[in-house]
Amino acid sequence: MRKAVNGAWQIAPASEVGQDSFPIIESKANAAYSNFKYQGAWYAAKTECFQMSEAPSDAGSESAASGPGLHFAKGGIFVEPKFAFAMMTGSGTSSGTGSSGTIDKYSPSLGWAIKFGYNLSEHTDLFLELNHFAGKRSMTFSSLAATQEDSVTSFNLGYQYFLSTTGTWLPYGELALGYNKLSDKITSSGTTNEYTGSGLGFILEAGVLYDLSSKIALMGALNYTIMNFSELTQASTNTTQQNTTGYSHLGINIGARYEF
Repeated sequence: MRKAVNGAWQIAPASEVGQDSFPIIESKANAAYSNFKYQGAWYAAKTECFQMSEAPSDAGSESAASGPGLHFAKGGIFVEPKFAFAMMTGSGTSSGTGSSGTIDKYSPSLGWAIKFGYNLSEHTDLFLELNHFAGKRSMTFSSLAATQEDSVTSFNLGYQYFLSTTGTWLPYGELALGYNKLSDKITSSGTTNEYTGSGLGFILEAGVLYDLSSKIALMGALNYTIMNFSELTQASTNTTQQNTTGYSHLGINIGARYEF
């Protein structure tokens, strides 16, 4: 939705209008849009975003309608909490058996994420995202059983593009670059060795928002995260060693978005 300010159209949040009823006029400049006056200011929005109380009789005539409040309308700051289901796929995460022992695959893990963003335009968002996930697997070396537990916290800056901004389903794609912190614990015979690491990575995601109201939408997405931790530092000795395990993972996210 856009608002006329000092002779120019600017993006405006749907919350300025809410769900009040008012007459709309089909735009002469673009037939896909309709104009309306609300509290002394002129607005424009795609006609399909309005819910008509009566059908228009002809082009240019007025029709009673309720505003874009009945459709999820991008335009401002948003927050998006979500749950993440992750399956690690990086190098060194698969199972294997050798002369010295066996290594199991990492078990699928449940994590969380929260995204804070701003609508740059009708189709694009810029966001900051914090996410966290953990993985666990069992190992056996020389008849000694061990458990490896890893957790990764990521701070990401990303760009989101919506293929459509009207209707109930809003598909999108996004790319994010991130800084990742790793905590790795290996426990065997009651002794735990802890390692830490950090590194860069990026996320590719494709998803969709499902419109519930003018402020709330459900979301679902599939993403792939690539991470690199070239070195790990052992906490007890403060020594570093080369890391051979990649922490890339395939994820499924389910959550909700709230537009302020």
